[in-house]
Amino acid sequence: MVEISEKNGNFKETYLQEQSVLAQWIVSQRAFKELAMKYGKALGKTIEDVLQESEISKEIVTSGRSELNNNVDSNVINNLDYEAGKKLREEENGKQLEEFEREAKERRENALAEVLRRKNKKTPTKFYLIQTIFNK
Repeated sequence: MVEISEKNGNFKETYLQEQSVLAQWIVSQRAFKELAMKYGKALGKTIEDVLQESEISKEIVTSGRSELNNNVDSNVINNLDYEAGKKLREEENGKQLEEFEREAKERRENALAEVLRRKNKKTPTKFYLIQTIFNK
């Protein structure tokens, strides 16, 4: 993205704005984590206890059960696990590509068989088709 931003001014401006938003978000998250750990310590909890409660809180806000109006919307939920979504997209694209390649191979074989049938007025054997394909 840095390379693109160096060549495209509009992209660069958007990229820098996004970097600023991300940096502000990171600082905000670190500040809340610090605050949560201080309150946890004041209540006699360990860092591990606070982190465990944090994981429980993530489940609460993503499932719409926040008692303090901190639920996240479906757009956030849909973007939470980029890697899992990426893997699903890659698997789907891979299946589509395999299907496309299989169909293309079948069409090529059928077209060649039809050409040879017309040329020889007989149905060629599979061995003959393979020889014809690789000898051309």
